[in-house]
Amino acid sequence: METTPAVAGGENKTSPWFYVPSLYFAEGVPYILINAVSVVIYKRLGVQNDDIAFWTSWLYLPWVIKMFWSPAVDLYSTKRRWVYSMNILMGAALGATALALGMPNFLYPSLAFFFLGAFISATQDIAIDGFYMLSLSSSQQAFYTGIRVAFYRLAMIFGTGAVVWAGGVFEQTMPVKLAWTVALGLCGGILALLGVYHKFALPKVEAGGPSSTRELLENVGKPLLKMVVGLGAAWWVSGKIAPFLNISHGWALTILCALLAAAAYGYYSRREKVESGGGEEQFVEIFRSYFSRPGIWAMVSFILLYRFGEAMILKIAPLFALDMVAKGGLGLSPQQYGVIYGTLGIIAMMAGGVLGGWIVSRYGFRKSVWPLTVALILPNALYIYIAMHAPSIWLVYLVVIVEQFGIGMGYTAYTIYLMFTAKGKCKTSHFAISTGIMALGMMIPGMISGKMQMAMGYPMFFAVAFLLTIPGMLTLLIIPTSGIDEKDSPAGSAPAH
Repeated sequence: METTPAVAGGENKTSPWFYVPSLYFAEGVPYILINAVSVVIYKRLGVQNDDIAFWTSWLYLPWVIKMFWSPAVDLYSTKRRWVYSMNILMGAALGATALALGMPNFLYPSLAFFFLGAFISATQDIAIDGFYMLSLSSSQQAFYTGIRVAFYRLAMIFGTGAVVWAGGVFEQTMPVKLAWTVALGLCGGILALLGVYHKFALPKVEAGGPSSTRELLENVGKPLLKMVVGLGAAWWVSGKIAPFLNISHGWALTILCALLAAAAYGYYSRREKVESGGGEEQFVEIFRSYFSRPGIWAMVSFILLYRFGEAMILKIAPLFALDMVAKGGLGLSPQQYGVIYGTLGIIAMMAGGVLGGWIVSRYGFRKSVWPLTVALILPNALYIYIAMHAPSIWLVYLVVIVEQFGIGMGYTAYTIYLMFTAKGKCKTSHFAISTGIMALGMMIPGMISGKMQMAMGYPMFFAVAFLLTIPGMLTLLIIPTSGIDEKDSPAGSAPAH
């Protein structure tokens, strides 16, 4: 039976064309600015590669843990209000980040605002996807899947293409810091304007009224405040213990947060008594049901390791492209980077995704996954060659297009398996856990890649990263795939990060 959207006060007469494209453009822009364009900005501002790779990898954290506060978006206020409020707050966060770039010691203040923006962006993702499902019927959701993916990819081209290109153009007429302040500030203004537009354009599809401000602050504000205070305390404590451990402040913070996360997991997984029928019991049960399934640790190993080596290359490739030739880089300008990586590369990735989807639909996952994985991994070896030689700009074009095309093909198989891990009555929550583990699988290799590159140089780094793609490939031998090619197996085409 086809589901129909629930509408407050009558039938939803607003055409989805008025809001679906803008929603997924607004969802994609912050993600790509925070996780990709930030790398370019810090490189242009002279930050060292190891610091860039380490700290920008921390920005993945909100997407790793967003499952912990996603129920708040369902329980409090309406998704429509969450959407336009997060759009406006995202604009403010980007504006604050832009201003922080102009400070003398800009790195940590700008990272703090990027981190705040990452939490807002992750919350916005939850609200937008929820609103999409509420406002559209089943047949409409199927029809607009391609539209939402297209505008999410358009946001990626806007971020890594147009914004980076514009930043490079601004650098020619103003100081570097001011150039990127202007570029990022304009992006903040666009997000804020989209929030205002969505306030008036989004239909009121939820019959329930918003929760009271007091209830929202009590159940959402307090936990978020505790999280901020906890992270602040972890920052302070890690700064004190780092000298005694003879490690950097960043790695002390990472170790401390990992220990706290392990302690929290142990506490909740071993609790014997929770309130009967309460939300906390359901929340704990979701995690228990996910991690108690047969073959789950093979699944988790696949999700974490499948993109491990590729994630390292993905983090260092922009730095390699922008670094001076004297330092072993390609010496590309931001304008060249915006065209090669941010435009042609994204288009090639989209084409690879389309072909990969056709191959899986034609031959099934189990027959397709190995060829698609080879397509993902093999082009990474081309980076070893161009790091050892002085390539022409046309060869760089070719390498990036081939590499991104392969990523599109391989990521199709990865996304399909992520959806396959979502089973039972908690499909949505299980998929959120899988995507959180996926984000962790991007965060960890990114954190260590900068130190490795600084110690080894670009050619050896790319060689080691290529070898580190092998463990992910080997997990294909142990993952459970029974039922994945059945017609009623979970499928979809959500814009994946």
